[in-house]
Amino acid sequence: VITLLGKVLGLLRDRLLTTSYGLGMESNAFLLASRIPRVFFDVIFASAIAACFIPVFTRYLSRQGRRAAINFSGNFLTVVALVTLSLSGVGMLLARPLVLLMGDGFDPATVELCTHLTRILFPTVFCTGVAFTFVGLLQSLDEFNIPALISSVSNGFIILYFLTLNDRFGIYGLAAAYLIAWALQALVQLPALKRKGWYYLPDPRPWTQGMREVLVLVLPAMVSTWAQPINLVINARFGSHLLGGDGASIIDLANNLY
Repeated sequence: VITLLGKVLGLLRDRLLTTSYGLGMESNAFLLASRIPRVFFDVIFASAIAACFIPVFTRYLSRQGRRAAINFSGNFLTVVALVTLSLSGVGMLLARPLVLLMGDGFDPATVELCTHLTRILFPTVFCTGVAFTFVGLLQSLDEFNIPALISSVSNGFIILYFLTLNDRFGIYGLAAAYLIAWALQALVQLPALKRKGWYYLPDPRPWTQGMREVLVLVLPAMVSTWAQPINLVINARFGSHLLGGDGASIIDLANNLY
C-alpha cells in the first residue's frame, strides 16, 4: 500500500509538471536533466546495493555478529559516498557534453537550460546512493515500511513545491526542490536506523574483505542491469529529434505511466 501511494504521488508530480510547464523548452530540459543523473546511478550503483551489499551484510550479520556487520556497512557507505560525490562532480563538469549526447536534437536554448539544470541535479546521485544504502540496511534488519515510504516523502515534497513556491521560483526552484527531496529520502530513514541500533563506524581503510566480496559480485551484476539505462539514453536521444524536441518528454512521461 505504501509503495502504491508513492507511485500515485509520482503520477501527480508528473501531472503538476506538465500542467505548470506544458510541453516545450522548460519541461523538455527539466525532464532530461532529471534523467541524466539517474542513468549514471543505474549504470553503477543500482545493482551494487540490491544484489551485492545486502547478501554480504546479511552474511556478516549471521556469521560474525552485529558489530562486524555494522562496521562493514560503514565501509560500504564510505565508499558509496566517496564514489557518488566524485561522480557528481564529474557529471557537473561534463553536463553540457552529456546533454548533447542524450538530447542532441534540442535547440541551443533548450541545451543551455538543460545544462544548468543538470548541474543542479547531479548531486542527487550522492543522495540516492546514501538513501539506497540505508534501504538495504533496513531491509536486512527486517524493516520494510520505512524504505517503502521514501518515494512518497520525496514526491510529496515536490508536490508541495508545485502548490506553494513554483510560481515564484520557477524551473530552477523545481530543480532545487528535487535535490532536497532526494536528500529527504536518506534523512527520513535515519530514525529507523537508530531504532535498529545502527551507527556509522567505518574502518579507516574501507577496502576490507567484505568490500572485496562486494566488488567481485558487483561487476557481473552491473553489466546485467545496463539494458535499462542504455534504453533511456536511446529513447532520449531519438526523442529529442521528434516533434521539435517534445518527443523526448512524451516518451519519458509515457514510460513513467507505464
